[in-house]
This record gives sequence, C-alpha cells and structure tokens, in this order.
Amino acid sequence: MKQKLIILITVAISSFLSSQQLEYQKSNKILFEGNKISKDKVEEIMAQNTEALSLFKAGRTNRTASVLMAFAGGFGIGYLGSSLYYGNGTSGSNSQVPGQIIAGVGGVGLIIGAFFVQSSGNKKLKKAINLYNAKQAFNNETDYPKTELQVVSNQNGLGLRLSF
Repeated sequence: MKQKLIILITVAISSFLSSQQLEYQKSNKILFEGNKISKDKVEEIMAQNTEALSLFKAGRTNRTASVLMAFAGGFGIGYLGSSLYYGNGTSGSNSQVPGQIIAGVGGVGLIIGAFFVQSSGNKKLKKAINLYNAKQAFNNETDYPKTELQVVSNQNGLGLRLSF
C-alpha cells in the first residue's frame, strides 16, 4: 500500500513539474500545458527569461523576413514570366530587357534565400523554447523541496520514510 502511495505521489509531482513547459511542434504551433497559444502569449510567458525572449523575437523576425523575401521573389519570377508570355510591351517584339531577366534571377535568389532565413528563424524559436524549458526545470528544482525516500528502522520494525 505504501509503495503504491509513493509511486502515485512521485507521478503526481513529476507531472506537475513538467506541465509548465512550452512545446514547439513541426507545424509551427507552440503549446503550453497542452493547449495551442498565440505568439503574443508566448512573449508574456517568456517575459521573465530575457535571453529566451530575445531569441524568440529574433526567430519571429527571421520568419517574417523570409515571408517578405519569398513574396518579393515570387513577384520577380512572375514579372519575368509575364514578360516572356506577353512580351516587353512593344508590338511584335518578344525580346527581353535586361531588367526583366535580372528581376527573374533575383526572384529565384530571394526565394532560395527565404528558405535559409526561415530555417534560421525556426532554429531560433526552438532554441528559445528549449532555453525557457531548461530554465523552468532549473527553477522548479530549486523552488520545490526535495523529496527523499528512506528505509528506517525503530522499535516498531522496518519502514519507509518520505521526507519533503
């Protein structure tokens, strides 16, 4: 009976300590206590941990920059494609102006660069969440008293003592 009680207490304490963790999923969802939360809520939660918060903000900035780069790259490729299809505006001519070719090549370069910038942003977001979780685990260890399970003997016989 005592062994079952000790196991139950240990499981309850470990689940309580791990429930305050943030979790980053591949679909760019951030979960807190099992529920999806907004990026602004994550910033509120990370407010006490300035290093994790700055990494999180840098990751969000990188991801936003990658979206803008990809959009601009798509515009450049679309501009080149439309000039190939419709010509450059002069009647009967299908020759390319160097600016249109540069726009298309630049568009491809921007899209490729956007992949790398977004990857960097994702890594920073994951690192920020891992840093926050590590700090939370450290705080939980120092904030809560340590528990000890000891085998003791006295005039009544052998027993287990759980110390908090």
